Amino acid sequence: GCTTIDGVDDGADLQKTREAMAAIDMGEEERHQVLRTLAAVLLLAQLEFDQDGEEHSSVAGAAQPLLEQAAELVAIEPADLSHALCTRRLVTRDDVVTVPLNREQSGDSRDALAKALYGKLFSWLVERCNEKLVDD
Repeated sequence: GCTTIDGVDDGADLQKTREAMAAIDMGEEERHQVLRTLAAVLLLAQLEFDQDGEEHSSVAGAAQPLLEQAAELVAIEPADLSHALCTRRLVTRDDVVTVPLNREQSGDSRDALAKALYGKLFSWLVERCNEKLVDD
C-alpha cells in the first residue's frame, strides 16, 4: 500500500526532482534510468528470505513479486537475481564452487547489492552535477 505523510506532496517533490535533473541537462532516458535504479533499490530492501532445514535460503514466496519487479528494473532474470542473492561463488585453483547462503547471509547479500547500486548511482549523480558546474 501507499504511505502518506501530512504536509508532504510526493507529486510536487517528484516534479522538483525532474526539474533538477533537467537543470543538469539530464536527458529523459537518463532520468528514467535514475528512477528505475532508485525503484530497484527500494524493492530490494523489501525482499525477505526463507530458510530450509539445511539452512539454505531462498526468496520468500510472498516476496516473489518484489524480486520480479527489481529484476526487471535492472534488466536481469528473476532467477539470476535470486541465485545471486542466495548463493556465493568460491573460485579455487581448479574449480568454481557455488555455496548456498543462509537467511542472514542472503539478507547481507541483498543489502550489499542495494548499497552498491545506490552508491554507484550517487557517485554518477555527483559527477554529473560537477560536470554541469564546470561547464557553466
